Amino acid sequence: MLHWKVIRQALILFAGCGCGLLALLGPQFAGAVPAPGTFVLAVSDNPDNLNPYLHSLLASQQVYGFVFDSLYRVNDRGHWEPALATKEEVSADGLTWTYTLRPGARWSDGQPVTSADVKYTWQLATDKGVHISYATGFDRIAGVATPTPGTVVFHLKAPYAPFREQVAGAPIVPHHLLAGLSADEINRAAFNQRPVGTGPFAVSEFVADDHVTLRANPYYWGPRPKLRQIVVRIVPDQNTQVNLLRAGDLSVLQGVPPARLDEVRRFPGVALQRYLSSTYALIQLDEYQFLRDVRVRQALDFATPKALIIKDVMRGQAAPAVSDMVPDGPWANRGLAARPYDPEQARGLLRAAGFVRGADGMFTKSGARVEVPLWTVSSRLYFVQAMQIIAQAWRAVGVSTETHAVSSAALFGQNGPQWNGKDAALIFSWGQGVFPENRINWGSAYIPADANSAGENAERYRNPEMDALLDQADGAVDLARRREIYLRIQALEQRDVPVIFLFWYVNNDAVAANVQGYAATTFGTTPPETWSTR
Repeated sequence: MLHWKVIRQALILFAGCGCGLLALLGPQFAGAVPAPGTFVLAVSDNPDNLNPYLHSLLASQQVYGFVFDSLYRVNDRGHWEPALATKEEVSADGLTWTYTLRPGARWSDGQPVTSADVKYTWQLATDKGVHISYATGFDRIAGVATPTPGTVVFHLKAPYAPFREQVAGAPIVPHHLLAGLSADEINRAAFNQRPVGTGPFAVSEFVADDHVTLRANPYYWGPRPKLRQIVVRIVPDQNTQVNLLRAGDLSVLQGVPPARLDEVRRFPGVALQRYLSSTYALIQLDEYQFLRDVRVRQALDFATPKALIIKDVMRGQAAPAVSDMVPDGPWANRGLAARPYDPEQARGLLRAAGFVRGADGMFTKSGARVEVPLWTVSSRLYFVQAMQIIAQAWRAVGVSTETHAVSSAALFGQNGPQWNGKDAALIFSWGQGVFPENRINWGSAYIPADANSAGENAERYRNPEMDALLDQADGAVDLARRREIYLRIQALEQRDVPVIFLFWYVNNDAVAANVQGYAATTFGTTPPETWSTR
């Protein structure tokens, strides 16, 4: 199961009337009410890459999720079910995983799906020349055998507990279109904007910064999609998205802004679906200078008014976060409690770390100020609002900070604050999902060298104890043992504060009255091939 960075949540707080609405929408879609058989939704960012192994933004996953399938998948009730495979067999020693592929499955260009595609997916995910954003688990594979076109056998280097969620649950990509390309050609391939998949829909048009149109895939192996097409509109301003919903131009608005929730409740012909998301908001603490001291990170945690942000910024549409495990899920460590907002404890920790508070109220050490600039994405106005609250609180305890709201490209690009060698705090979201695998977040081997490197430990957190626990978790096939290890991993997260956990999102999806079959849960939505519009 792939994870994704930031840009995940469509929960922008934005006050105003939405004046200039038509000017913001683009000429193709202004005032275009969806026709029967057309399903329209909005994303807040331009998808960066529709190849599932090269993307980093949720907006990309929101599109390619309609296009690609995995061997097995998790349904909206949280249960595993067959997808491109119909049968799974695991050897007694856990080293061999054999899958029987679904007979007759085809790519959206009509070519048959074979074991060569599955093997190639592993080869792509482990190709060091390709800008792979996430491939955890594929490196645990010693080899892939393809005894028949309909059978694929994974041979592992050692037992790997999360194999199903990390590999069997990952998208399969086509051998016949990509295998002949060099790594550099794959990085720049047209496939990354117009991919060919096996899912219920296929991309027919991608107009950057405007929309992506997906047509029903006539070769889909599952039930024939009830919709003719899905249109994903790229609308950065969440206030504009709400106005589109009110005008009847959207089929679903995923994540109604908390500031406008009461208003949306009064929209005629719109119903709300409320559920806990498997995505959390965080402050990433980049450990270059003073942030390498755990006491400084703990102090910033105490200095962050998380409850106030949930109450006043998120309007209660969020749940407290203490770790990266969904709080009502089976992996959560319920024995942990979030640090309360306590400025005095924050100051005490800074003093214990050798910092001295100057006449201006700011802490210094060896003549250098504690300076931790705050950064977030400008299009996420609820993050901008939270950033201002956090900055005020940090300054009050004696930590110097400046605030920066920039584009997602500027925030996470090579010239962004993560790579300048200075302490920084980045506010964004992380789509953890419902499974516990988090090696890429906390493992020291996953500290990226630059913006194009694999691994998400951009905070540069290093702890041999954490690395050892992550290794143990991966090899713990016994569920009880694996859970006990993840309880300890979460305790380390809470103690070491590689990031400050702000909250888990509570989503409210607004669904138009003419939509049938759509439902959302913590685990995902009902299959899109079952959605329809009248």
